[in-house]
Amino acid sequence: MTSQKLLVITGNQLTHKYFLNQLGSQFELSAVIIENVQYPDPPFNSDEERKTWDEFFLIRDKTEKSLLHGYDNNISQCYETMDSIEKDLDSLFPNAKTRKQNRKHRADPNGKSTIKDKSYFLASGDAIQISCNDWSKFKH
Repeated sequence: MTSQKLLVITGNQLTHKYFLNQLGSQFELSAVIIENVQYPDPPFNSDEERKTWDEFFLIRDKTEKSLLHGYDNNISQCYETMDSIEKDLDSLFPNAKTRKQNRKHRADPNGKSTIKDKSYFLASGDAIQISCNDWSKFKH
């Protein structure tokens, strides 16, 4: 039986990057196509509906940027934050089995994107993973 690979077509927003990262960690990807997508606004029944819609996406965008977008083009900052979190987790879970990896990201067919991560495997069966993804620019 041959192994199956996924072809992913996705958007360029942060949530799409997160989704792609999750897929890439679980499946082998043969290609990724990222489309620059601008979604149209739905029809609104009132100015209040439009204002609510705009406020929701404004808040969502600010939240995504503060949580996910803060390290764009600054992988060193991500590594520093990861090191700080790692120290905290090491002290919280001193008996956890751990695995540290630096590897190429399989979602990048050019092999230039990398992942640095550390996983903690707890006696309960739960796991914690912290990681930094350094994405190269690539086209398909």
